[in-house]
Amino acid sequence: MAPPDLSLLKKLGKFWEAPSQRKQLAMLDLLIATYREGVMTDLEIKQEVDAIMFGGHDTTASSLSFILALLAEHKDIQDRVRNEVDIVMQENENKLTMKFLHQLSYLERCIKEALRLHNAAFFISRVCGEDVKLQSYLIPAGTILHIDIHGTHTDPNFWPNPEVFDPDRFLPEKSQNRHPYSYIPFSAGPRNCIGKL
Repeated sequence: MAPPDLSLLKKLGKFWEAPSQRKQLAMLDLLIATYREGVMTDLEIKQEVDAIMFGGHDTTASSLSFILALLAEHKDIQDRVRNEVDIVMQENENKLTMKFLHQLSYLERCIKEALRLHNAAFFISRVCGEDVKLQSYLIPAGTILHIDIHGTHTDPNFWPNPEVFDPDRFLPEKSQNRHPYSYIPFSAGPRNCIGKL
């Protein structure tokens, strides 16, 4: 994996201002802007759109399949989700809005737990940008690192009984002291998945 092309970032700099300083642009708007600036060709834009479309539908479909399978396997949890949806729907006069979705805290915990157990990507790769010393071992700059997402999500040091489907692992009081990189279904850092938005 090649290191990022800093000249490209400089050309795109005006599009990456702080959100408070610019109009929020959709991904396609950014691609069109890079085309107009001569930064990307038609083919490169097509490849980016293809990757986003495939990646978005494939990961969504597989994640939904795993979530539904886990709910089907755990009738008590499924009933609790159904009850939460019914109550919130009644409170919102059967109107489905973003506010409504934010009220489904138990369903959100179920989704997070399903993504912990069955992440769409099993590992990610990164290039080490500088020498890093881990205890007595030196990882030289330029080394390709593979981060095992599934291994991290089932590490008993972070997750007691890691193979058990337990949405309550994501209760606020249980999550607050957890290492921020122990749960990375959308990767992490500056190259995390746009699906996280």
